[in-house]
Amino acid sequence: MYDMVVQEAAGRPIIGNKVNDGLAEKMPTESESSNNVRKNFPESWIWLNEVTGSDGKYENMFTLPDTITAWTTRGFAISPTNGLGIAKNVQVEGFKQFFVVVSLPALAVREDKIEVKLVVFNYFMAQKNVRVTLKQSKDYMIFRDSSNTTQSLNSDFTDTVQVPAGLSKGINVFIKPTTIGNIMIRVEATSGTQVTDVTDIVEKFISVDPEGKTKYGGVQQLFEAQSTLQTLLVNPEFPSDFVPDSRKITVSVTGDIFGQSLQNLDSMIRAPYGCGEQNMISLVPNIYAMSYMEAVKNVKPEIKQKAEKNMQQGYQRELNYKHPNGGFSAFGESDDSFSTWLTAFVMKAFAQASKFIFIDDKVLLEAKDAIMSQSNRDGSFNEPGNVIHKDMMTGTSGGPMLTAYVYIAFKETQNTEVAIPNTFDASLTLKYLENFYKNTPGLTAFQRAVLAYCFALGNSQEQLSNVLVDLNGVSTISDDGDLRCWCDLRKKEVGNQKMYSTYDVKPSAIETAAYVLLTHVVKGDMTSGRPIAKWLISQINGKGGYLSTQDTVMGLQALSSYAEKLSSGQKAATVTFKSLGQQDVTFTIDNDNAILLQSKSMLNVDDIASNGITIEVQGAGNIVAAVNWEYNINVAGNFPDLHVQATSYTIDYYNILIEACVWYDGFGDNGMGMMYVDLPTGYHGTNMEALQKDRRVQRVEFSGKTLSFYFNQLSKSKTCLDVKAMWDYIVLDTKPSFVTGQFYYQPEKQSMTSYSLSTDKRTGTASGISVSYFLFMILIAGSSFAYF
Repeated sequence: MYDMVVQEAAGRPIIGNKVNDGLAEKMPTESESSNNVRKNFPESWIWLNEVTGSDGKYENMFTLPDTITAWTTRGFAISPTNGLGIAKNVQVEGFKQFFVVVSLPALAVREDKIEVKLVVFNYFMAQKNVRVTLKQSKDYMIFRDSSNTTQSLNSDFTDTVQVPAGLSKGINVFIKPTTIGNIMIRVEATSGTQVTDVTDIVEKFISVDPEGKTKYGGVQQLFEAQSTLQTLLVNPEFPSDFVPDSRKITVSVTGDIFGQSLQNLDSMIRAPYGCGEQNMISLVPNIYAMSYMEAVKNVKPEIKQKAEKNMQQGYQRELNYKHPNGGFSAFGESDDSFSTWLTAFVMKAFAQASKFIFIDDKVLLEAKDAIMSQSNRDGSFNEPGNVIHKDMMTGTSGGPMLTAYVYIAFKETQNTEVAIPNTFDASLTLKYLENFYKNTPGLTAFQRAVLAYCFALGNSQEQLSNVLVDLNGVSTISDDGDLRCWCDLRKKEVGNQKMYSTYDVKPSAIETAAYVLLTHVVKGDMTSGRPIAKWLISQINGKGGYLSTQDTVMGLQALSSYAEKLSSGQKAATVTFKSLGQQDVTFTIDNDNAILLQSKSMLNVDDIASNGITIEVQGAGNIVAAVNWEYNINVAGNFPDLHVQATSYTIDYYNILIEACVWYDGFGDNGMGMMYVDLPTGYHGTNMEALQKDRRVQRVEFSGKTLSFYFNQLSKSKTCLDVKAMWDYIVLDTKPSFVTGQFYYQPEKQSMTSYSLSTDKRTGTASGISVSYFLFMILIAGSSFAYF
């Protein structure tokens, strides 16, 4: 039951389609005559889970947002005695008799010349003469019109319009952002004298990016804090051709090995995750986060709530990729067959998640049966589907590495509380893997690492000892023994300090280290695991993850398992970041805040880029300190043999066509390929449905202003797609937009090109359907509306 009280100035209850008071003219209310600023425009408003009183009622008071719209409440209640109760929907309308609507793109690039639409609505009974003002700002220039010859204004933009009773009137003005970040646009609309004055003031924000594409770098270091001061000099690395004002530096610290990842559970990687395998990034890290917090007996309620929500959403989304036989594949039933590898991954994750959220046992049982349908008499497994993680395949139909992955999935599932019939013959599969290892020369470090973890889980001591000797022999270790990896680890001296950098790190190097670290954890050999853990920590990105899905999942599983075994001990440390010309930034860490991530954006980036930044650590406990940076560049290096091409055409006044092509003429199958098409400011894609039906494309996603195209693989012949887009806002002087080709599991293999808007029309292309553009918004009785 709802007991709703709404003040007239803020909103009006609606019964059916009828408002309970008419539009009769009345004296301006306080909210319309005073200079209240409207700036709260959420897309959704209230989302609550509450307990009613003994009378079955729940009451609360909320402030209506500033949006001129109708809000609908929907609610239900569950009672142990009365069951499920669903409340009748109630609407409340946010309304003013006089208001201005400010429309502009949410995203822009610096120096784009952007149209701002200002529409004044008058629901009084008489015509209003309205003075509309766009306030001047240091963050943008103002232009009266779109002409290239028009000079920018050195003052506020002001115009006066007559708005008839019950109607609206529009004005167009242009701005050119000159600074980066969230900039505020302030518009005032006023009518009448001082006595009968009505005013509406709106503040809206637009996010302005620098030109070019963003690149990232960083240094993460694990310190064992001591009573003596420890220091590390970090020199952020920027190319000479970075885009001006695009450089950012952030420092952070946590008193927990897993702390940085715990704070970024819903945004760990800078890559899309729209297929069945990538979606697991929204589920699996949250499992390890919950397991870790419980193991160290430090469950933070806010992290727990976020983790459970992420797991529930990830679980529900993953079911979209399920086949009728219970198996899973990257693109669900649009794929010809399920994937044994992905099904094993999902089964293991669902079993581990069942400790924290509801997982249907039937889903687990069907997944297990689908995997077992691909088993062979010798203990190996087949792969009927397409595996986008090619390092897990030793042949077109599966083979030993797939079998090793399935073995790990079953062993880890058996370690959970899930009770599903065990028809998996672990000893037979382990024997198959032992024979493969003994009889196969030339195995890669990644293959050996996966097998090592299998042997540790299966207690195959002889083979485990042999494979660890092999792995140590092909690893790289720092002079002081503090870092170990299967990568290109290079030493450089800065002053009297020795620093190590990893060059051209690949996701497979992260996974290799993760499997070896897990092996040492199972053995209980934390000493051998420590230099591997320190290297894994050094490779974590600013969001707490790695490069792609599997390396992030495996890296976090290994680090959380390792961190669980460490003695917590007393944490009391001080971390200071120092740079010449920069105010010191100091963080204090204790047992209460150790698991949290503390961070700060640094000012005076030019000084830090020239002089570096020194980290000073003193106290007690394991401390992870980080310096992360980012910058934009206009031209990126291209990977040989991976090619992209982009051309822009005009369809008509409102619509454009971007022909984007990608192809790979190198050797071998590099797994799933991606093509990203950035749209110019003010445009949105119009042929998404047609692109999704293209048989060459597995999936299409749109986020922000980027279209992401998924391919099972990139072919030697050009794959060209026609992306159609229509402008929502007039934008002049647009900066070049980018098209990027990339292999998802080998993100270092990336090529990029740019395109600019063109007036050319492609020969033989129909002009398309012209869409009329209406300057004025019309309020239609009974229709759905929202004005911001």
